[in-house]
Amino acid sequence: MRSRLLLMVPRMRLELIWISPFDFKSNAYTNSATGARICILLYHSFWWLVACYDKMRYMKILYTDGSAEPNPGLGGFAVIEVKDGVGAPAVIGSEENTTNIRMEGTALINAIKYAGDEGCEIHTDSEFWVNVLTKWAPSWEKNGWKKKTGPIKNLDLVQELYSLYCENSVKLVWTRGHVGTEFNEMADEWAGRARLGETL
Repeated sequence: MRSRLLLMVPRMRLELIWISPFDFKSNAYTNSATGARICILLYHSFWWLVACYDKMRYMKILYTDGSAEPNPGLGGFAVIEVKDGVGAPAVIGSEENTTNIRMEGTALINAIKYAGDEGCEIHTDSEFWVNVLTKWAPSWEKNGWKKKTGPIKNLDLVQELYSLYCENSVKLVWTRGHVGTEFNEMADEWAGRARLGETL
């Protein structure tokens, strides 16, 4: 008796062809070696899932934002870390002659670097950068960092951020900006304070 077992786990797909160890015609167990191999695979898959879950539990929860005033002009960015429901600035910085887009991208870069090997869940109100990382950058990279409509703007940031995104454990969460979300508002506030020269 043959049946197909499909197991879906994060970033991993196991597809096994299982030959039932029970022979219904003879009412006797056969193929015990196949059954044993399946048990071993399932055992290791279970503990791999446990390890993934454990890692996700301890991922840093970060909120990012960046802005420039005027745009382009003096800019600032902020990374807020949330622990036990309390947010606090983890990284802030500023640049001259920059733009909103660049500061939002710079905030994401600093968030991933700050999280390091721990991984992170990043909440950002930049729909542009979420689309860059999850939709556009993969095809741009395949095409030699070119797109049909012309040059890729802010290519230096795009390449650095996409490389970090691919090499680290990062979950992106888009959140609507300026609607009263507590830690998104905190990131916006600290980006403004950094733009005005405040440091941690």
